[in-house]
Amino acid sequence: MNDLKILAVQYPVESACSLTQVRSKASKLIEEADRCSADLLMLPELFALDLIPRGSLEQDQKNLEWIAREHVPALLEHLATESRRRGLGILAGSVPAPSHKSGKIRNLSVLFDGHGNSFSQEKIHLTPDERAWGWEGGEELRPFSFRGVYCQILICYDIQFAALSAAFNGKSPELFLCPSMTEAAGLQRVRVGCQARAVEHYAFTVVTGTTQGPTGSYRSRASAFSPYDDHFSGVLTEAAAEENLLISLPFTRLRSCRKQAGIFSARDSRPFTVQERLSTESSQ
Repeated sequence: MNDLKILAVQYPVESACSLTQVRSKASKLIEEADRCSADLLMLPELFALDLIPRGSLEQDQKNLEWIAREHVPALLEHLATESRRRGLGILAGSVPAPSHKSGKIRNLSVLFDGHGNSFSQEKIHLTPDERAWGWEGGEELRPFSFRGVYCQILICYDIQFAALSAAFNGKSPELFLCPSMTEAAGLQRVRVGCQARAVEHYAFTVVTGTTQGPTGSYRSRASAFSPYDDHFSGVLTEAAAEENLLISLPFTRLRSCRKQAGIFSARDSRPFTVQERLSTESSQ
């Protein structure tokens, strides 16, 4: 595997769409990915919000729980079928889904690999809205191999937590995929988190999200980030698009440069002790 071609799409959440309408919107994006010979189509976080009329937190909670149980299985099956039919990898953004353990709703991302296999990752850190809806966070990171590339999905808020990196035990993913849904300020936080993970792990990160529909208030910008040093100079620092972003990521070059890298934070990290000293004034 030399390159991995990714189409990171931005999805307009219009709200109160039927399942047929949402599948149709997704199918058009799948056709676009197929036309440009992408290896992976990347949908954003909670694009299934398109299925409900937005209201109060309480109304959203009830509606999201309903679609999690009634519509999400059919939506995921549609994406899985299209993935197999076209041989196309599809990251199904993220969707609300009942936990097999507790029955509570979790924020779940699923990647279909185009060959009948799937990989899933639950969002670990929840936003205030997700907590208000009564959702629960996931419990583990689940890295996987997609077309020879070692990958990790981090859903939106999770990309901002450097502490998650300790779970990789020195084996850094080569690609972080970040489906997102956030407002303007959150967009910048997620963007900075993606840059930090690229530097920390000497890896690529790709993020995409939902956009504002007639009744929505979301913002997005599809972006890809790379490590930045003299070895990798001139390959990619940042690519971004206000619409959809098609980009080829050179993993043969990434692996070669990793071997030569002088600055590789995740490789060079080691345990240390923090001695906390608080003055009387600062503790009051």
